[in-house]
Order: sequence, then C-alpha cells, then structure tokens
Amino acid sequence: MSYYDDFLDPKELKYMQKEKNRDGKIVQMTPKEYYEACAKDIFGVTVDHLLNSRKIHEDTIEKYRSDMRNGDVFPLCFLNYATKQQEGLHRMLAAGEEFGWNVKYPVLVVTTLDQELEDLKDKIYEMKKYFDWNFKEDLSKVVDVVGEDFDAYRDYPPEDMTKILQKVLYEVSNKKLKARVFVDYDDVGDGMMMPVVVHFEPVIYDGLNVDDYIYVENIKNNYVYVEDMFYFPTDDLEEMKLICQPVYDDAEVNNL
Repeated sequence: MSYYDDFLDPKELKYMQKEKNRDGKIVQMTPKEYYEACAKDIFGVTVDHLLNSRKIHEDTIEKYRSDMRNGDVFPLCFLNYATKQQEGLHRMLAAGEEFGWNVKYPVLVVTTLDQELEDLKDKIYEMKKYFDWNFKEDLSKVVDVVGEDFDAYRDYPPEDMTKILQKVLYEVSNKKLKARVFVDYDDVGDGMMMPVVVHFEPVIYDGLNVDDYIYVENIKNNYVYVEDMFYFPTDDLEEMKLICQPVYDDAEVNNL
C-alpha cells in the first residue's frame, strides 16, 4: 500500500509530516496488544467481539499459520489512529495462535502530528461542505420558521426584521452561522422604496471567519424574498406607504 510505504521512507515521511500532518513509526507489538488497540481505539468494541469476527475465517487463518510455519514473509501490519483504520487482524490472529500471543512483531503506527491543526482542517472542511450543500436549505428553513410566527397574508414586515432573520438563521444552523443581514429595495414610484430581498452575508461559521477560507462573494443563493414571509398590499397606496416607509437597519453579527 503505497500510502503507508511512504512512512517507511525518511524523505517521504518528512513530506507526510509537513504536508499531511501525519506521523508514522514502527512499534513492536504482540498480537494481544494489537487486538486490544484495534478493539479500543479503532472499532470501539470488545477484544472478544473482534477475535470472534475473525475466527470465522478458519480457512484463511489456517493458511496463514501454514505459510508462517514455512517461513513466508507477510506484509507489515498497521494501525492508523488518525483515520481509524487498520490492516492485520487476520495475520496477528494467525501469528498469535501459531507462535503465542505475547511474541512481538513490527507494526506501523500512524498518528496525527498536530491535533490543533487537524481540528482546524476538519472545521474548514465542514464549513465548505455546509456552504456547498446545507446553506440554501437553512435559508428555506428560515422562511418556514418565520412563517410560524408571522402571517404572510396579514403581517407587515416588522422594523427589526433583519435582526429576527439573523437570529433565526443562527438557530437553524445549530448556532454555527453568524451572518450580516441587509435588505435590497426596489423603487416603486411616488418616492417609495419597497423592501424586496433580504441578503445573508456569512461572517462567522463555527467560530471561524468565513472570509479567511471562502470567497464570500462566491456563495450563491444567499437571499430570501420578503414577500414569502410578510404581507405586501399591491393595490392600496396608503398601505404601501406603511411598508415602504421603514429603512431596515443592517443586522451585524455583534447582535448575536
């Protein structure tokens, strides 16, 4: 497996450490220790469960034991704590049954080099995934939630509309997304400006400044229509004035 072979080459190991935040070294482990590590840190099951799940492959285990008795050299087992992966349970089972459970064998152990950096990379990945797949869905949820509190056939947009929408988005995003919220207007004549679209400009996601990792201007579908949430009379000039008179303050993230 070329990925794991790289940890055995000093030059490639430096690359893995610097570019992939991974470290690897050979550790001498007994089959007993290997099974204990896999059970606890890779699969989260008991050792007995893990053993029984491999013992059912009797033909494979018996072949490995025979090959080992004949001096065949087997591929190196590994434990990857960083990604919860392993290879070698059948080999270690065969070795344990053939030569004893307390004989040590070399195992490649892969770990995360810098956990803080790893956590940051995970958060950046989750942020990008959110704006690719879930942001638009959350804006639809905002409209639905507001629709439970306001009647789009009766209620005018409140003066604190932007702050309300900002807080709703914060809640539906599991309190991860803080966005600046502002309104776009259309000139409908008679000196009246109609609030038409509410825009959400992402600022902070799960504690990270969005603009540090994503070009915010490239985030699409970052708006909802005011008329989908609130009442807009279209044939009564006096009522229209009630809606067009307010100028809605931008809701900045420090409101949250």
